[in-house]
Amino acid sequence: MGFKAKEIESKGRRVSDKHSGLPPDRLRQPTPATWFAALFGGALVYAIIRYHLAGDVPWAHFPLFILNKATSLATLFFVASSYLVGNVGISPTGLLD
Repeated sequence: MGFKAKEIESKGRRVSDKHSGLPPDRLRQPTPATWFAALFGGALVYAIIRYHLAGDVPWAHFPLFILNKATSLATLFFVASSYLVGNVGISPTGLLD
């Protein structure tokens, strides 16, 4: 990425991205985006099959009704998976490692 490290004046000390120790591409995380796309896409396909093809919901309800069902199902999967993962990266004191 072509971002330059910017310096910020904070309470008399200088804070810089290049001294933070964080990776420069920390905002671009392809794995969570892939999981989101796969789960939401799967939930959308399921909702279309369940309510349009096997059910009697008209296609006029696709934008609100079906996308709401797909979003709800994907959210349920994400909440359930967050409980399965647990407290990764949290020390017993409650602070990040």
